[in-house]
Amino acid sequence: MRPATFIWVDAAGTGRNVFAQFRRTMRLANVPRRAEMKLFVDTRYRLVINGQVAGYGPARFVPRAPEYDAVDIAPYLKTGGNEIVVEVNHFGTASFGMGWRARLSV
Repeated sequence: MRPATFIWVDAAGTGRNVFAQFRRTMRLANVPRRAEMKLFVDTRYRLVINGQVAGYGPARFVPRAPEYDAVDIAPYLKTGGNEIVVEVNHFGTASFGMGWRARLSV
């Protein structure tokens, strides 16, 4: 597993009310009993796995001490091909707990 890094559609984080999708596909020989996905998005997101909504976020946090969401995605996985999508909405302006970067660690 690679270390998590912040990602966005542009390095400067410009624009208002920008929507982006981050997509990853993978194949599984077997579905694990538990598969924890750690996700830090400091703006609004929706997690979709194989077409099913698996979560929304972020949970409120203090900007000086951000916390990631941990989601067990095993119930949404299947043998064979799987698709994980994180749909993100960047407001483009400062608000409590909202910024411009998303971090994904699978």
